[in-house]
Amino acid sequence: TVGAASPAFLDRDVLGTPVLALEATRRELMRLGLKVREMFAESVPAALSGPRRRLDAIGVAGEEVHALRAETVAYLSEVSRGDLSKGQREEFRRLLQITNELDYASVLIVDDVVAAGRRRIDETVDVSEGTKELMHELHTAVLNTLDDALEALGTGDHEAAERVAESKAEFMALEGETIKHLSRRLAAPEPQRVVAYSIETELVEGLRRVHRSCRRIAKVARQLDAEPALVETASDHSGGP
Repeated sequence: TVGAASPAFLDRDVLGTPVLALEATRRELMRLGLKVREMFAESVPAALSGPRRRLDAIGVAGEEVHALRAETVAYLSEVSRGDLSKGQREEFRRLLQITNELDYASVLIVDDVVAAGRRRIDETVDVSEGTKELMHELHTAVLNTLDDALEALGTGDHEAAERVAESKAEFMALEGETIKHLSRRLAAPEPQRVVAYSIETELVEGLRRVHRSCRRIAKVARQLDAEPALVETASDHSGGP
């Protein structure tokens, strides 16, 4: 059984065949992306009302993502030493970009979302039901965007990549609504209202950053699938045999 922090698809036996090695990397990145999705799906509910152990478990998952990222980068480094075509060089570069972006998304989840949850516990802040509802809406919007980004990576679905690009306006509208709600909540006759506002706006900022990361993943994934066709077309007109 492959460990949680051990690669499942990075087959060293195919390093001498770049097309297979790059495909193996892509499959590993889908696995990495699903781990990041699991982290994110758990993060906001845990940050809003979960116990510390749930938040700590997400931190452990983040360390596993870092370990997988390191393994993937090392594998890609070996792939890059081979005899790669122009298109394969470009694919290598984009796969490396996605590897780094997925790791960065996991960092944002731990350093922004989970950190806000830990502050909530440390400061004994109770998040209101109205605030939770809006945060869950934001969370769902970002989770849907992450799902579309992973769909674009896994299948090359350009419609999924397009949905990601179009999701920015919806997210910004939800974010604006949430910030207005939090501003109104500052006047609520509750203890630690200012501290609660700081924690809740920190969580919103974290969600914005994760959403931006998802958009970058989808953008690179779309370019990843467009590139082979461009290279093939160029070779068809090169005049070679």
